[in-house]
Amino acid sequence: MLGFSPKKVKAEVTFGDSRLDFLVNESLYLEVKSSNLLIGPECRFPDAPTERGAKHLRELMAAKEAGFDAGVVILGLRRCDCFRAHAERDPVFAKTLEEALNAGVRFYGVKGEVLPEEKAVVYRGSLKICQ
Repeated sequence: MLGFSPKKVKAEVTFGDSRLDFLVNESLYLEVKSSNLLIGPECRFPDAPTERGAKHLRELMAAKEAGFDAGVVILGLRRCDCFRAHAERDPVFAKTLEEALNAGVRFYGVKGEVLPEEKAVVYRGSLKICQ
């Protein structure tokens, strides 16, 4: 699914001036963003401006520069074909995401479905970046 096998996962880890979601196998920093906004066939993030989201992306770039692996996980919670940063809502986040990906931060897109009665989110496939 994500292309790596987590053997050790730490949650809520500090890097720089941020707390990132996960440190996997002591070498991969991950930040998870949930996309609940659907525009046409596209899952979008963010649905509101997020200075914190852009800050986390900058920290992932800093982790890359420090020799770690880094990735952003976008969890698409709607039935969508692809993911696109919502530049109209938050141009700073969209630009920072582009910079992060160009700097080698990996994109892990995941389609999920919320099952409220089961209190679960289930995997529904990979989510690509819209072309």
